[in-house]
Amino acid sequence: MTTFLREVAASVATQRVFSAVTVLVVAGSAVAILLTSGRSAAAEAAVLSTIDAQGTRTIAIQAKSEHPDFTSAIVDKIARIPEVEAVVGFGPVRDATAAAVPDGVKAGLRSAYGRLNGQSLWQPARSEVGAQVWASRASSETLGLPPGAGSIRVVEGPEYQVTTELDVPDFLAVYEPLMLIPADRAAAEQPIALSSIVVLARDSGSVALLTDLIQPLMADLPPDTVTVRTSEEMAALRAAVGGELTRQGRTILLGVVAAATAATLANVTGFALLRRKDLGRRRALGATRSMIVSLVIGQVSFTAVLAAGAGAVAALGWLALEGSPLPSSSYVGAVATALPLTATVAAALPAAVAARRDPIRELRVP
Repeated sequence: MTTFLREVAASVATQRVFSAVTVLVVAGSAVAILLTSGRSAAAEAAVLSTIDAQGTRTIAIQAKSEHPDFTSAIVDKIARIPEVEAVVGFGPVRDATAAAVPDGVKAGLRSAYGRLNGQSLWQPARSEVGAQVWASRASSETLGLPPGAGSIRVVEGPEYQVTTELDVPDFLAVYEPLMLIPADRAAAEQPIALSSIVVLARDSGSVALLTDLIQPLMADLPPDTVTVRTSEEMAALRAAVGGELTRQGRTILLGVVAAATAATLANVTGFALLRRKDLGRRRALGATRSMIVSLVIGQVSFTAVLAAGAGAVAALGWLALEGSPLPSSSYVGAVATALPLTATVAAALPAAVAARRDPIRELRVP
């Protein structure tokens, strides 16, 4: 193997024109793909991220008035639907201030039931401070409290201790500044009255289906009791934008790869014709056909790998200087892998043809 690699390296160094053309083809293709399709992929990711920030996977169920059947039991039923990633029920919002500043800035305090960030919303089994509050950093800053600590007081109500800093997921960001009183596990044996439920679908395409599945779960409620707001329009926009950008990027990518493959095929064919005498001499001296094929393919592969890496670095540097969004590492890695592979495959046919020629006839070539 060491001898073969040394031979390949020597061939690359001696066949400078062939190596230079391979470098130009592969590196140019990498630059072209990343500056066009790669730029589109990065722009698509940025656009979809912006759309996702608007909550394309959320369904908000809001009670217009209190109703004894709008309870935590609905949350439990919704949580069993496979298309649901997360569901949280909230009780009525109450104004609260820092306990030390009763006339200070107010923030909303809600009771909560369900699972958040993979964690059940329960009060600790044993607590020396009574019901505990989970407060986001934004709510703590609003009230002038240290993160995950301090005391709050409900306006004309009881005082609570903040014990946990709440990491608010994106789909609940609209409720910021957010403070929650997790449900009491013992009291949860009976349904807990709620004022709203927020559902997060596993993907934006499931929003419409999930809405249809949720509606029958509230059949016991009068039609005018709740309102259901979905992000279906944003989900449709996401699908349309993503589909269009993906189509454009795929067309560019396939076009450039096809052109690179054709150029590599022509380059290797020309190399095999120009080096007929040298290849025939190797065959006459005992080189097998597989050795000739391996040597040609190895030279192309070695050069293509270096060229693809250099082209990717150059393209990323150009995008960075422009201030454009950069494609993901997986996209760059796929391009840097696909181009050498296609170049190697393109080199196989002319290499095989060259290896099958009669060495005696090739040696007669002037």
